Amino acid sequence: RQDAARRREEIDPQRQEVIVLTLGGYITIWELKTSAVAREWQAHKQPAGDADLHGDVLATSSADGTVKLWDIATGTNTRTGATTGGQPVSLATLLQQAQQRRG
Repeated sequence: RQDAARRREEIDPQRQEVIVLTLGGYITIWELKTSAVAREWQAHKQPAGDADLHGDVLATSSADGTVKLWDIATGTNTRTGATTGGQPVSLATLLQQAQQRRG
């Protein structure tokens, strides 16, 4: 894959999987036991920014101006929100900005 450069990796210890978000916007989930690809899908059409795993939910951000939540078991996009700029955004930065707006 041409976009295989990794942007971010997360380890899911319960599922024994490694979740990789590529610069090209793909999410690839590798099984640790077999080193095989378990699931893969295109998360974003522009460069990926950041990823963070919360249980069975993976949050991703991208230069396409979106933050998306994914069910990692199925690859289903469960929610999409907009970012404030055109560059990849850190999810930690978005959370901090949201907290500041709430006061």
